[in-house]
Amino acid sequence: MVDLHRVIQQLAERCQLDLGNPFEVRLFREGDFSVANMPVHDASSCQTLRTMLTLQLRLESSSSEDMGIEGVNFLWHQCRHLLGKFCTSSEVVETPPRVM
Repeated sequence: MVDLHRVIQQLAERCQLDLGNPFEVRLFREGDFSVANMPVHDASSCQTLRTMLTLQLRLESSSSEDMGIEGVNFLWHQCRHLLGKFCTSSEVVETPPRVM
């Protein structure tokens, strides 16, 4: 989660989204990019940020009881895939967390 949060912060800076404003973050996550002062040429970064924010919300609000082990494993692999685009291989944890 720490790596995901770090990447979200970097993308938010690039897209000029204020992560400290929950109203703007919610609008952004819902697809309203007008709350960000992003450069027009960097729309793909904002779409990636939206995906990461949605993933973070799902990871934070879900538990293994809600999703089952397969669901947690799926989210873990999705997270690793997205982080792999922004982190070096040594920064991405290779094994999923243990589900109790």
